[in-house]
Amino acid sequence: MTNQTIILNMIPSGPLPIVYASKYDNQTNAVTFKLYEDSLPFTLPEGAAVLVNGTKPDGKGFSYGAASWSGSTVVGNITTQMTAVKGDVLCELRIRTSSQIIGSLNFILRVEPSALDDDSVLSETDIPLIEQAIEIAANLADYIQTAVD
Repeated sequence: MTNQTIILNMIPSGPLPIVYASKYDNQTNAVTFKLYEDSLPFTLPEGAAVLVNGTKPDGKGFSYGAASWSGSTVVGNITTQMTAVKGDVLCELRIRTSSQIIGSLNFILRVEPSALDDDSVLSETDIPLIEQAIEIAANLADYIQTAVD
């Protein structure tokens, strides 16, 4: 399993951090988020729940519980549903207590296109037939030469 580490600041500033993934990734990647409030580590409140939410380029969303969290560190798994559509997926790390949302930290999940989509039509080719015809012609030439000799 590969693991990327991303720093998320509770005080939004600057460009959003980017997490890279391949289309159709399925539990093979995890992301470790290090949470800060300005320049100091942000400690998750006791009893908090952490969700990874996002909206894919096709307009469909997802929401998954983080795999684990402790102190100022959250680990989230990248799922097949998160990577089903290529492009930039706006995501957030949402921290909740029983009474409020503590913070909503945004990041981009950049899903690289697949070299071969599941719904791609596979190309057919005549190359194997041509190679077979060349081999038959070579064998035929050897047969004719042997017959002549």
